[in-house]
Amino acid sequence: MIEIEKKFHFTPEQEAKLIASATFLGEKIQTDTYYDNSDFALTCKDIWLRNRNGRFEIKTPLHTLGNKLAITQYREIETDEEICQTLHLPICTLTNEILADAGYIPFSTIITTRKRYQDEPYSIDLDSCDLGDGDPYSVAEIEIIIEEDHKEEATKKLMDYAVGKGLSIDYIRGKLLEYLYRHSPEHYKALVNAGVIYVPTVG
Repeated sequence: MIEIEKKFHFTPEQEAKLIASATFLGEKIQTDTYYDNSDFALTCKDIWLRNRNGRFEIKTPLHTLGNKLAITQYREIETDEEICQTLHLPICTLTNEILADAGYIPFSTIITTRKRYQDEPYSIDLDSCDLGDGDPYSVAEIEIIIEEDHKEEATKKLMDYAVGKGLSIDYIRGKLLEYLYRHSPEHYKALVNAGVIYVPTVG
């Protein structure tokens, strides 16, 4: 199974329309700490290693880098064994110390208050993110989980669904890219140069 997702800015009016037919699943706080080495070797390949509320996860891309609609398709890997295989590490129970020994250190921690909804087959997350500078960042994420051989069909369905809810499909930065844009311009520039981030042109 893979996930296809797209991020959106939203107004209160768009939020009301988005959740009108959805089921509220709950609200929770997530603390995400992301890891890479000093050369940004993972993130420059659009690979995202994180610890979410005490559990390590890694996301590897299935989409074309730098696509202008920022529709992403990832394989989510959640077991230590598979994460170690992805990172070419000996199979182990992952810890910060083991990752540090392999050169992977934290580069950001983001605290997110997330409201989750379900409007089958779509998951809708409305996030208010603390990026550490007192200026919260709000973003909606719509996601669909599908078999890998239905990517194109599912992508079109997701976009049609979002447009039907009045959302703009223009490019926006997700919370981690916004964090890097604000706090780590060197890292952000490296991702632009690597083609991970699409930067819209003006005019």
